[in-house]
Amino acid sequence: MKTLVLGSFVATLLLCAAGANAADLSPAPAPMASAALVSPAFSWTGFYAGVNGGYDWSSSHWSGR
Repeated sequence: MKTLVLGSFVATLLLCAAGANAADLSPAPAPMASAALVSPAFSWTGFYAGVNGGYDWSSSHWSGR
């Protein structure tokens, strides 16, 4: 039983240490782009009309008791 507990502890310790190494790496800097070469993103400005309609019908007589 002691061997199983010790083995589980060591395995958990090794897995946690492996994840910590990856967190220390910094991401590569993004290349700088010229403002003239970047196309504008989609714009949400403008007219919008949202229409929603519906109807519900039922013949059930449900009681919450």
